[in-house]
Amino acid sequence: MSDFVLLGIDTGGTYTDAVIVTDERIPQVLASAKALTTHDDLAIGIGRSIESVVAADATKATAAIDPATIGLVSISTTLATNAIVEGHGGKVCLITMGFDSTDLTKGGLSEALDEGVVLAIGGGHDSHGDELVPLDVSELDRLLDELDVHHFTGFAVAGQFAVRNATHEKEVRAHLRHRFDLGVTCSHELSAKLNGPKRAVTAVLNARLIGVIGDLVAATRSEMHRTGIDAPLMVVRGDGTLISAELAAERPIETILSGPAASVIGAHHLVDTETSGGIDAIVSDIGGTTTDVAVMNNGQVRINPAGATVGGHETMVEAVDIHTVGLGGDSEVSVDDGGTITSLRLGPGRVVPVSLLASLHPERIPAVLEQQLRSSITPWLAGAFATLRRAVPPRSTLSELERFVIDGLADGPVSLRELLPTKRHEIALNGLVRTGVVARSSFTPTDAAHVLGLHDRFDAEAARGAATLLARMQDRRGIALADDAIDLATSVIEQLRSRTMGAILAIALHNDGFDRDLALHPLVAAGIDRHRGHVAVDVRLQTRLIGLGASAPTYYPAVAKRLGADLAVPEHAAVANAVGAIVGQVRLRRETMITQKKNGTYVADGSSFADLEDAVASTRDRLASDVDELASKAGVERVEMTTDRTDNVVLINGREFFVDATITVTGTGRPRRSS
Repeated sequence: MSDFVLLGIDTGGTYTDAVIVTDERIPQVLASAKALTTHDDLAIGIGRSIESVVAADATKATAAIDPATIGLVSISTTLATNAIVEGHGGKVCLITMGFDSTDLTKGGLSEALDEGVVLAIGGGHDSHGDELVPLDVSELDRLLDELDVHHFTGFAVAGQFAVRNATHEKEVRAHLRHRFDLGVTCSHELSAKLNGPKRAVTAVLNARLIGVIGDLVAATRSEMHRTGIDAPLMVVRGDGTLISAELAAERPIETILSGPAASVIGAHHLVDTETSGGIDAIVSDIGGTTTDVAVMNNGQVRINPAGATVGGHETMVEAVDIHTVGLGGDSEVSVDDGGTITSLRLGPGRVVPVSLLASLHPERIPAVLEQQLRSSITPWLAGAFATLRRAVPPRSTLSELERFVIDGLADGPVSLRELLPTKRHEIALNGLVRTGVVARSSFTPTDAAHVLGLHDRFDAEAARGAATLLARMQDRRGIALADDAIDLATSVIEQLRSRTMGAILAIALHNDGFDRDLALHPLVAAGIDRHRGHVAVDVRLQTRLIGLGASAPTYYPAVAKRLGADLAVPEHAAVANAVGAIVGQVRLRRETMITQKKNGTYVADGSSFADLEDAVASTRDRLASDVDELASKAGVERVEMTTDRTDNVVLINGREFFVDATITVTGTGRPRRSS
């Protein structure tokens, strides 16, 4: 066993988790800790989680840990994913070469750019990597001179068929770096696959995220330094592998779905160390905002070959194939009165649980709830509150109604009944919630669990008060929503379990080649209930179910029983993301396609060869050199390389004809530790 230990951190929507593990072939968890995520300044939550985990193991099984013995730190994050979903990030200038106007309308490029601009100049290559027209740098300078570049935070560069010849992208990058002190993202470095518009979207999103992940890296390093940790810092990619913080800051797009990927890697480690050997399983991780479900085949995480789709944007980033539903412990419980019968609606929006808000503000929230409970008539928006979540933007950017709402929250959280005198004010509040400045608080599954005695971390009495107020709500017939707080809380928990079961079935069916929507079919529902009539219908989960998340023991036993599944909730399920953040490996891949021209010559990356084997050997050597250089930047201790070659040959009239060959070099290795 090494003298060093390793630190994994995961920044989630509600909690920032931290774990200390041993530095050995099969790392063992020594200590774990949780701290509330501080959205206004992530460094605070990260620092608190670090301080807690090094102080002592929560189980008192180990003594305090010397920060100087931490040889590696790795962090998983939802920042990139959330920034894309919420439309945050920098303002980008996209430079394109060789595309026509119709190309640039594909793939949702305008939505990805948001307030950014596109500058189209001459250049680009054909499918063999030959230059279409010379690169027009003078035209680029003329267009740049007409812009106020100071409003941009970075550049993205995308050339037609740049994956076959990246010369023009590299020349534009060098020119931009010479003129401006801004980051430049080239599309060919993010994907080797064809589809220029999709690569352009990926490059734009990457450029927009550089500041977001850069700030996270800086905040983490600051907290590491403050707590006495001198170690390399890694970040989890969307496929569950690791890269150095420096490379993550250059390629932040690769960290989308980092959090869910870390949870799957953590699940494999925590369960596989108990059972030994590869396993088949469905992994379901319930967090505060979402439930993420993934498939594991023979211990390998299923990767989405088409690339991750986040916030409606289709990217070319390899990531775990995750089925995400807006269902978590912090999902908003609201009233659906659109039909003839009023019912409860769960999610997809996330709010602060009332029990948590009351714990943070014991001098304010319980008293308001008590006052509302004494009212003979349930007031509009009873049991709901608002609180400031992030730094308030300049007042000049806010509407009059938004300023009214923010002024009302200046001294702390306020009930929505008191804060919102009109429906127009509620609309203004919702706008501030969407931008993350304000958070709403109301009844959630976390509160329901407190009412039923399944959780006791926060203010259970406040949860009961909010449940009672919600239960009193009446439908159009004058019938109350529930008999009492217990009845209402039970309904919420049952709905959460039912929808979790549906999400698990959807990805299981999809993995077996069926449509996800079959999970909603009445015949499937009958099979879960073991229907017996003229026909017998049975539906059950054949593979193991692994439940993750702090509330997994609360919800998943009932889900597994209904599905007839073997359930595993590992010992450290509550911090599986943080475990996955530190036990992962570095994996880097470079890929190039060799094509053949009509004259019989073979082309790879703009270079021509008379012989196919010469083209393969040259391409393999170049890719190996690229992977070796990238591995050094990615923080690999010692890289091991493998090469794959796939020839695409067609048979025409009994004769074989070469179409193309794909050469892939993959480098893997352990992250570099402190020396």
